Amino acid sequence: MIDREALILRQCKALGEAQRWNMLELLHKPTTVTVLAQIMGIRQSVVSHHLQILLDVKLVTYLSSGQYKLYQTREQELSGISVMIENLATFKKDSSNETI
Repeated sequence: MIDREALILRQCKALGEAQRWNMLELLHKPTTVTVLAQIMGIRQSVVSHHLQILLDVKLVTYLSSGQYKLYQTREQELSGISVMIENLATFKKDSSNETI
């Protein structure tokens, strides 16, 4: 469980960068680096850098299609972050009646 929590913390840190957050919003369907760069108005090298970080923390995956890679969000990982944050909020609510 600790490894899972450590991964989720790394994922949250990766999402602390606005361009990566925006990128995830665009990756609901398979997309190339070229298309992301055009939509976001940034260089392909910057897109690749951010995608590598998102790949490292398992928030994005890709499929090879000919000479291109199509990147897409890993919905299960995003759901995992959501569940952990929800559990944290529930824990705070449950423990608010207790004194320290």
